Amino acid sequence: MRGMIIVFFLASGMLFSQIDLSSVPSFEYRAFKRITAQGTETAYSYLYRTNDTIRIYYTNGSEANLYSFTITGKPLEHRKYESAKLIETVIYDWTAMKIRFNGIVEGKPLEQTLDLRPNTICAYMVAEVFRGYPWGKDVSADFFIFSVEKGRVYFDAVLRVARKNVPVKTGSGIYSANVVKLSAGFAFIKLEQKYDFYYDAAGTHALVYYDGVDGTDKRLTSSLEAYKSK
Repeated sequence: MRGMIIVFFLASGMLFSQIDLSSVPSFEYRAFKRITAQGTETAYSYLYRTNDTIRIYYTNGSEANLYSFTITGKPLEHRKYESAKLIETVIYDWTAMKIRFNGIVEGKPLEQTLDLRPNTICAYMVAEVFRGYPWGKDVSADFFIFSVEKGRVYFDAVLRVARKNVPVKTGSGIYSANVVKLSAGFAFIKLEQKYDFYYDAAGTHALVYYDGVDGTDKRLTSSLEAYKSK
């Protein structure tokens, strides 16, 4: 990476002052070709933005996720469905600074309330939130990731720009992409797990390619196949 990396040890609220998703369109449709440990599948994403709130419906046919966050990246709500049945709800209450979980864990219903830490991003939402990265700067940002998939726990995370203007060929075209790398772990031990996100360097910085692992640490690549917005 060119130039010196400026490291921000972020105080409360500072992460969200760096994220800017105000250029995201009012509607956006995307189809992704995903290669997973179980095989190849197509997943579909429908984005809706109303004022300062972004809502996304994401499905691969058997599983669906409906989630929302602010244009500064603050998570608001997440709902998970399997075979059209709601199995999980997570509410991020920024007034009370609490996370409220209601779902099925190991076959049994569970209601749980946890503390909501400042500078928290929901693991389900990171790919969408990171497109609001401050692209005009080379920065490294420390924050928290809250992961439901790994047992409703926090991970210390670092995000940085790895490369800029990388040519990427996808099913929807050829893009010049900026690559950001996510490293996550505990305390000062950050695990390099190859969470690499490729964003269109122009326009609304849509995600065009992903190379890494999924929420359960299984190998995953995802490539943009179709894209429409307004």
